[in-house]
Amino acid sequence: MNRPEREQPLGLLMSLSLVIGTMIGGGIYVLPTSLAPLGWNATLGWLICGAGALCLAASFRFLVDGTGEGIQHNIERVIGEIPGFLAIFAYFAAGFTSIAALVIAGGSIIVNLTGVEDGDFYGVAASLALLALITGVNLFSTRSAGRLQVASVAIKVVPLLLVVVTVAGLLLAGSVETKAVASAPINFDNIAAAVALTLFPLLGFEAATIPVNKIRNPRRNIPIAMIGGTIFVVVLYLLATTGLMVIMSSNEIAQSSSPVSDALTMVYGPVLGTVVALCIMVSVTGCANG
Repeated sequence: MNRPEREQPLGLLMSLSLVIGTMIGGGIYVLPTSLAPLGWNATLGWLICGAGALCLAASFRFLVDGTGEGIQHNIERVIGEIPGFLAIFAYFAAGFTSIAALVIAGGSIIVNLTGVEDGDFYGVAASLALLALITGVNLFSTRSAGRLQVASVAIKVVPLLLVVVTVAGLLLAGSVETKAVASAPINFDNIAAAVALTLFPLLGFEAATIPVNKIRNPRRNIPIAMIGGTIFVVVLYLLATTGLMVIMSSNEIAQSSSPVSDALTMVYGPVLGTVVALCIMVSVTGCANG
């Protein structure tokens, strides 16, 4: 039997934000640099990995039983206690690694924005402060963590959506010049490389099943969050990364350390680079919170 609604503080919006916010971290803002030499193979990589992520999310949707229990419960129910324990332990261990990487990235961004020259000590201090903030929010209440996730998602998608809107505006205005796309041949090896690179940014669709007995109406909200959130992220990634190739050449993207920021700076000016950096810091914070 499900817990009363008052004990299940996460509604549909927070559940969706949990999936979207966990999938979108900091990597998508720099991944186009690695994908650029692969040319149109990168787009095929996104399509293949996106379809795979949706298949996994749909499969997981039929695995969950609508009780609001988590991954361990659902695996135990189907194939036994030992596989269930191993799965959740692996997820738990991966969480430690991911959170460490995310808060270090966030701390580095904070130090870079402040312009501190000897940034090692301050980077560690900023990372620990960021971790303390996230921990404090989660300890305060599950709902406060959900609100942080909704706010971070609203901010983190801004640069990617802005790329999409910018490209759409350029296309409608007819002012798009053909940019040089890398001439990598479309073959199995290049597509496989693109798939390997695009796989990691699409992990996290299962995040809606993690808050055990914390999601309201789990029979409806968990499947919608998993599948709807995954579709949103796949479409956004595909449009934003392909859109970059309209604004910048493949060579420019490959040489950029922050292609999303550089592309928007080319169109709107240098101030937007700082804004995008802030959005990336919020992005990694939201991902760690998830």
